[in-house]
Formats: sequence, C-alpha cells, structure tokens
Amino acid sequence: MDAAKARQFYEDFLNTLYIQRNVGRLGDFIAANIVSHPVYPGQTPGIQGFEQMTRAFLDTFSDISFRVDSFSQEGETFSCQLVMKAKHIGTFMGIPATGRTAEVVDNLRYRLENGKIVEYWSNVDTQSLQRQLSAA
Repeated sequence: MDAAKARQFYEDFLNTLYIQRNVGRLGDFIAANIVSHPVYPGQTPGIQGFEQMTRAFLDTFSDISFRVDSFSQEGETFSCQLVMKAKHIGTFMGIPATGRTAEVVDNLRYRLENGKIVEYWSNVDTQSLQRQLSAA
C-alpha cells in the first residue's frame, strides 16, 4: 500500500469509527487478532478489546474532530501524529464529565497485513488531557 492509499485508509478508519461512530464496521479496518500497545487494564485481547476501547472512548467524548499533523509510510507500516479535539461527556481516568472541550496529541504507529490493522502503538499525551479536564 502506498502512502496516499495508507493515509486514505487511515482517514476512512477515523471517520467511520469516531466521527460517524459506526463501531459495527470495525472489522473493515481491524484484524481479528490485532495486538495493541499499550494494553489497558481489563482490555480483552484482539478485536474485542479494540472494540471495548473504542466504545469506552465514544461514551466518554463527543463532538470529536481529528487533524493528522504528520504522516509517513514504509511498507506495511505507517506512523502519524494525530491531534484530537473532543467534548468530555463521561468519566475519564476518574474525572467525571466536565463538558469541557479538550485537545490532545497522539503519536501512533500501525502495521497492516492484507489491508487491515494487525498491530498498533499509541503514545497519547494523557497528562495534558487530564490537566485540561481537571482545570478549575
């Protein structure tokens, strides 16, 4: 997959799951045996765990928008810096819903096989997000 196709795939993935909130199409993008880095406490392995994580995110944030600040692709791996902006509507890391809009940066890397994500790494700036949501 070349860089243009990889980026289009990624943007379709983000729009389908997080903007359209269509978790039913998760299998169009994610392999059944996906490996997540990191694995969150209580996260089930594979696509079921990714679905748990996605649904929890959608229950916690609304009015989601994304901006891809950088994107690179090599072979079946692509990396990006993603800036997410969303409204806090549910409990996140012990912080009850605030109604605040927050912006956070996530540095991500994905590995594809047969046109689906089989492994991904996320390095989200949770400290910045917690500060924004906890601000008085």
